[in-house]
Amino acid sequence: LIAQTSIDSPRGKLVFYGDVMVSALEADNRALAADRFYENFKIMLDSINLFEMDLSLFRTLSVLEDDEGKFKIVSWQVERASYEFSYYGFILLPDGSYKELYDTKSIDSALPYLSLDANEWYGAIYYNIVKLDNSSYLVFGYNGYGQYDHVKVVDVINFTDDGGIIMGKEVFEDKKERGTYNQRLVIKYSSDASVNLNYNPGLKMIVTDHLMPRMGKQAGQGPTMIPDGTYEAYEPVDGKWRYIEKLYDHSYGENNAPRPKPVLDKKKDIFGN
Repeated sequence: LIAQTSIDSPRGKLVFYGDVMVSALEADNRALAADRFYENFKIMLDSINLFEMDLSLFRTLSVLEDDEGKFKIVSWQVERASYEFSYYGFILLPDGSYKELYDTKSIDSALPYLSLDANEWYGAIYYNIVKLDNSSYLVFGYNGYGQYDHVKVVDVINFTDDGGIIMGKEVFEDKKERGTYNQRLVIKYSSDASVNLNYNPGLKMIVTDHLMPRMGKQAGQGPTMIPDGTYEAYEPVDGKWRYIEKLYDHSYGENNAPRPKPVLDKKKDIFGN
């Protein structure tokens, strides 16, 4: 235990700098710790097989592994200044090799339409992964974005035959231009709101809160988006994700609950009569 947590050991340095980069009050201290954390993480990557290591010791990391043990995604964020975030990402492979994702692409209105490589990453903490096929995976991520808005993303990571990585795939139906498809889903919402965006294994759909515009409550915020209490979804159809504007058919009568797939209507009873 002492060996693992000593500040002089590589693991101890990661634990120490990881704690400072997320909890220090001064931005300069967070930035310095972030740089030291990154340097020591790269040292460990190049010296040992981190894929085989239990990374739960480093509580500042988000670590996801696919169900078949083909790779791990490690990501983290640092608030280098007030509401200014930097992101770090690595894809670890069982043989000890890795791919680094470089946070160089800002989140803007063009992001849903771009195919990106590892050198053009927009930055995110990933919180879920879902297999699509043997070479592509859905990933769900969060980006702090700024003072007034946060962003969540659903992307596709594609492993190419030559060992490269391409991010994005034209499989997400555009909610405004039905029948056209985007490379990824990007949802921006008010920083004082809680928004769900995840894969629902029971429904086998991507489910998210439906957002509505409103004037922000924070001083200087301006117009923003918040959940309105309903849900929208994307269902898999022929290799693509078709947009569903309203997940549940609502019935507001007494003792009636929302139903994803209503069976009865006013003309039929339980026996189909």
